[in-house]
Amino acid sequence: MSSVGVQAVCAGLYVNHAGLLADAVVFALVMDALTHQVPADAARIPASVCAQQIIPGVSPPAAVTGNAEVYVDAARAFGSQPGVGQAPPLAPYAEGR
Repeated sequence: MSSVGVQAVCAGLYVNHAGLLADAVVFALVMDALTHQVPADAARIPASVCAQQIIPGVSPPAAVTGNAEVYVDAARAFGSQPGVGQAPPLAPYAEGR
Protein backbone atom coordinates (compact mmCIF):
# COMPACT_ATOMS: atom_id res chain seq x y z
CA MET A 1 0.00 0.00 0.00
CA SER A 2 1.16 3.53 -0.68
CA SER A 3 -0.08 7.08 -0.81
CA VAL A 4 0.73 8.91 -4.03
CA GLY A 5 -0.21 12.55 -4.12
CA VAL A 6 -1.94 14.03 -7.15
CA GLN A 7 0.85 16.63 -7.19
CA ALA A 8 3.41 13.86 -7.74
CA VAL A 9 1.83 13.43 -11.17
CA CYS A 10 0.69 17.00 -11.92
CA ALA A 11 2.57 19.62 -9.90
CA GLY A 12 0.28 22.32 -8.53
CA LEU A 13 -2.98 20.47 -9.27
CA TYR A 14 -5.54 21.04 -6.54
CA VAL A 15 -8.34 18.54 -6.02
CA ASN A 16 -10.88 18.94 -3.22
CA HIS A 17 -12.17 15.96 -1.27
CA ALA A 18 -15.34 15.37 -3.27
CA GLY A 19 -13.50 16.19 -6.50
CA LEU A 20 -11.33 13.13 -5.97
CA LEU A 21 -14.29 11.01 -7.09
CA ALA A 22 -14.20 12.27 -10.70
CA ASP A 23 -10.60 13.51 -11.09
CA ALA A 24 -8.68 12.06 -14.04
CA VAL A 25 -5.35 11.92 -12.18
CA VAL A 26 -6.89 10.13 -9.20
CA PHE A 27 -8.56 7.71 -11.60
CA ALA A 28 -5.23 7.06 -13.36
CA LEU A 29 -3.51 6.37 -10.03
CA VAL A 30 -6.27 4.00 -8.92
CA MET A 31 -6.20 2.15 -12.23
CA ASP A 32 -2.40 1.94 -12.03
CA ALA A 33 -2.63 0.36 -8.59
CA LEU A 34 -5.33 -2.07 -9.71
CA THR A 35 -3.48 -3.21 -12.83
CA HIS A 36 -0.04 -3.82 -11.32
CA GLN A 37 1.13 -6.21 -8.65
CA VAL A 38 2.75 -3.28 -6.81
CA PRO A 39 1.38 0.02 -5.43
CA ALA A 40 0.54 2.96 -7.69
CA ASP A 41 3.55 4.78 -9.07
CA ALA A 42 3.39 8.36 -10.34
CA ALA A 43 6.18 7.55 -12.82
CA ARG A 44 3.85 5.17 -14.67
CA ILE A 45 1.16 7.84 -15.18
CA PRO A 46 1.47 9.69 -18.49
CA ALA A 47 1.79 13.48 -18.26
CA SER A 48 -1.11 13.77 -20.71
CA VAL A 49 -3.51 12.87 -17.89
CA CYS A 50 -2.83 16.31 -16.39
CA ALA A 51 -4.77 17.87 -19.28
CA GLN A 52 -7.85 15.74 -18.54
CA GLN A 53 -10.27 17.15 -16.01
CA ILE A 54 -12.80 14.34 -15.60
CA ILE A 55 -12.57 10.55 -15.56
CA PRO A 56 -13.63 8.67 -18.70
CA GLY A 57 -17.37 8.21 -19.00
CA VAL A 58 -18.37 11.12 -16.75
CA SER A 59 -19.57 14.43 -18.19
CA PRO A 60 -18.60 17.75 -16.59
CA PRO A 61 -22.22 18.47 -15.58
CA ALA A 62 -22.50 15.03 -13.94
CA ALA A 63 -19.23 15.62 -12.05
CA VAL A 64 -20.45 19.02 -10.79
CA THR A 65 -23.79 17.53 -9.72
CA GLY A 66 -22.10 14.60 -7.97
CA ASN A 67 -19.67 16.92 -6.20
CA ALA A 68 -22.53 19.12 -4.96
CA GLU A 69 -24.49 16.09 -3.78
CA VAL A 70 -21.54 14.86 -1.72
CA TYR A 71 -21.24 18.21 0.06
CA VAL A 72 -25.01 18.51 0.62
CA ASP A 73 -25.14 15.01 2.07
CA ALA A 74 -22.14 15.73 4.28
CA ALA A 75 -23.69 18.97 5.53
CA ARG A 76 -26.91 17.14 6.38
CA ALA A 77 -25.03 14.37 8.17
CA PHE A 78 -22.87 16.74 10.20
CA GLY A 79 -25.81 19.06 10.87
CA SER A 80 -27.85 16.24 12.36
CA GLN A 81 -25.23 15.54 15.05
CA PRO A 82 -25.15 17.42 18.35
CA GLY A 83 -21.43 18.18 18.13
CA VAL A 84 -19.28 19.08 21.11
CA GLY A 85 -19.13 22.25 23.18
CA GLN A 86 -15.36 22.38 23.21
CA ALA A 87 -12.38 20.38 22.08
CA PRO A 88 -11.20 17.69 24.49
CA PRO A 89 -7.90 18.32 26.30
CA LEU A 90 -4.77 17.32 24.46
CA ALA A 91 -3.19 14.04 25.40
CA PRO A 92 0.20 14.40 27.14
CA TYR A 93 2.07 13.01 24.13
CA ALA A 94 0.58 15.75 21.94
CA GLU A 95 1.82 18.40 24.33
CA GLY A 96 5.37 17.07 24.17
CA ARG A 97 5.43 15.77 27.74
